[in-house]
Amino acid sequence: MNRFKLILSVLIFSTIFWGVAAHADPPSIGTSSMFSQTCTAHFDHSVRNLDCGASEDEARKALSNPDPMKRVAGFRVLKSRMGTKVEEEPLLFHALQNEQDDWATGAMANALRGESTDRLFLPALHSILLDNRRGPQSVIGTLYAIGRIGDSSSVQVIARILERAKESSVLNGTYGVSSFTHALGEIGSPAALPVLRKLALVKVPDAPRYTYAYLVVDALGMIGDPSGVDIALSVLKGPHIMDHVEADAIDSLGNMKATWTAGIIHPYLNPQKDENARIAAAGALGKLLNPGSLPYLVRAVQSDDSWEVRRVAARGLGKFKSFDTVESLGGVLLKDTHHLVRQTAAQALGVIGGSRSKTILKSALISEKNEMVFSAIRVSLELIR
Repeated sequence: MNRFKLILSVLIFSTIFWGVAAHADPPSIGTSSMFSQTCTAHFDHSVRNLDCGASEDEARKALSNPDPMKRVAGFRVLKSRMGTKVEEEPLLFHALQNEQDDWATGAMANALRGESTDRLFLPALHSILLDNRRGPQSVIGTLYAIGRIGDSSSVQVIARILERAKESSVLNGTYGVSSFTHALGEIGSPAALPVLRKLALVKVPDAPRYTYAYLVVDALGMIGDPSGVDIALSVLKGPHIMDHVEADAIDSLGNMKATWTAGIIHPYLNPQKDENARIAAAGALGKLLNPGSLPYLVRAVQSDDSWEVRRVAARGLGKFKSFDTVESLGGVLLKDTHHLVRQTAAQALGVIGGSRSKTILKSALISEKNEMVFSAIRVSLELIR
């Protein structure tokens, strides 16, 4: 998980946690299950627990309960029963679209996990996003649902909201914008590229030296369309780039599969570069599979000070399936000091195959003491047979 995803996960968790805390009555309401992917939801002692075994009538009644937690519980129960059936869809659609509580709206939206029937809720989700009165928890939960559903029609809705970003407190700063870029990435449509291209130029209000490019690059990698290469390169070559952004931009270039960008990535395997950038570069070259990258990966797997770089480089060499790399991988398998690097080298030799790989693996089998590596060698030998 890269740093962007970690930060975003923390933000979402914080939003959910404090939203629940604002509604919960600790002595009588259990809230930990409210955000699970099951239909379990606990009510207070005055109402019989509403969980997966509750009747549909109980769940329907809960949708009109004054307590937002109970409305969310009813929604989740009915949604879990919906499956591929759509009989409950009008009721749930109405409940989601008309829910006024900020936390409850986000929690209901978060119950949509990207199943085929969830597309039926897109008009309601779009309506929530376009409503200026909605709070941050509504917007965050809705964006996550939209991203999971992955319909390209949502791109234009997000574009409209970003156009009026200065007018909305929801979009004020990284907290809001990160959720929008992540949703665009999850949707995975090239239609999002113009939106991301424009957003990459917007300056961060509290840090004017930087733009939102550092959020954009992750979305570019999720979309993986080669036509976004110019955006990633503008980020990579831009001023004041942070180390983790540099790594994310390189990783995104690898996901876009434009083989010619390998030449731009090669210098980032230089030992003087940041370790995260070198790891990302080795991984990206293993995806691009440009033959000109082989010498750079060989050098990295043999001599980089970071075992993580060496391991990713070994994995990348295996993806090339080139017999020219067998000797280098064999040397790593027999001599590298880190067991995870040796394990990956053994796996790479198994993927490449051939008589020479088999000979090296048999030799390593005799001397290897680490159980993980030993097991990897045996599996690779089975593959070559």
